Amino acid sequence: MKKNNSLISLIKINKKSLEDVLDLLDKIENETYCKSLKIIDDNSIAMHFRHIHDFWNCFLKGIKSKKINYNLRQRNQVFENDK
Repeated sequence: MKKNNSLISLIKINKKSLEDVLDLLDKIENETYCKSLKIIDDNSIAMHFRHIHDFWNCFLKGIKSKKINYNLRQRNQVFENDK
C-alpha cells in the first residue's frame, strides 16, 4: 500500500508542476518567453520549456513501448520560437 501512495503522491506533484508551467506560459509575453536571460546561463524560458516538453514526451511514449531512452528523445525546437 505504501508504494501505491508514493506513486499517487508523485503523480500529484508532477501534475501540479505541469499546471504551474502552463499557468506561467499564460502570463508571460512571447518576447519574454524567447529572450535569453543571464540568470539561466543566457538560455531562454522557451529553451527550458522545450526541454521539459521533450522529456515528458519521451517518457509518455516510452510508457507505451515499455522502453524509455532519454538519449533518443526528439527535440522539438518549435517551442523555442513561439509559445
